[in-house]
Amino acid sequence: MMLPGGAANKLGNRYEKWWTVLEFMRMLPWSMARRGVFYRPVKQQITLRLDADIVAWFKKHARDDHGYQAEINRALRRHVQHAERVSET
Repeated sequence: MMLPGGAANKLGNRYEKWWTVLEFMRMLPWSMARRGVFYRPVKQQITLRLDADIVAWFKKHARDDHGYQAEINRALRRHVQHAERVSET
């Protein structure tokens, strides 16, 4: 049985012991963990009219692994978070 990050070695090959979830999680190498793999925020499909130059900019600057719409969403989220921090002070 191969476990990620050599966790099998940390078990000492004692597979007969039942490990609790917390014990097992402590043995996993969390340095390679990725945030948001299972969590997906609820998306709402809308029609939104944006200036053509803004859309072109986001299309040009979008990272390869994400589309331009995700980049627009990220920019809007950063703006909202910043506005909320400013309004709290």
